[in-house]
Amino acid sequence: MDDRNIVFSLASGRCQCALSGCPHPNGGLGAVRLRRWSRCRREFAFWDGGWEIDHIKPLDRGGEDVPVNKMLLCKECHEERKMRHARQDPA
Repeated sequence: MDDRNIVFSLASGRCQCALSGCPHPNGGLGAVRLRRWSRCRREFAFWDGGWEIDHIKPLDRGGEDVPVNKMLLCKECHEERKMRHARQDPA
């Protein structure tokens, strides 16, 4: 089983975003979540392509390229996470 399959299975096919003000409704319930550390929990089918994988601890900060250091994110949460990391650590 490749890493994408493993990460998808570990996440039960749901976005694992833990950012405040996450851009997606909570689990399809229609209420936009604004509480700090709430999770997006958007659900995906493996083949739909609406999800991406991100490293929990970035590789450039000593993280490993292994499934336990990866998380499933929707594209919008992944973009938000990348922007936040860029603000914290400008190049």
